[in-house]
Amino acid sequence: MHIQNRCSECALERIRAYRQTEPYRRALRKRAVWVEPLFAEAKEWHGSRRFRLRRLERVNAEALMIASGQNVKRLLAFGSKGPRRPAQAAALRRPEAGRPGFHEIRKHRGRCPWDPTESLFQHAVPFHVLR
Repeated sequence: MHIQNRCSECALERIRAYRQTEPYRRALRKRAVWVEPLFAEAKEWHGSRRFRLRRLERVNAEALMIASGQNVKRLLAFGSKGPRRPAQAAALRRPEAGRPGFHEIRKHRGRCPWDPTESLFQHAVPFHVLR
């Protein structure tokens, strides 16, 4: 007797059907032009075929360093021309003074400095008052 998982079969059928649609093909074409060349560059020129460090945090740090290097390269190459769109200009702006930086966000290693469930769900007031 063979037992089948109908939920996974339904999901696979939906995925197969979605892969035949035009929006999926359009998204694949965009990815091939925008994202894949950056991964190929990272693999060929920046050593992303194999990470040197071990453990998830260190691998993430190494990947972020490689991506940062690619971004700096592009900033230097296109920096003299200036940003073409307002969103690009906003991305290049310095962060606001009141907002915490990356080093301030991850002070507590592995644990959250505040309990998110306590701040949202443990109050006997309407939700709109919590803002």
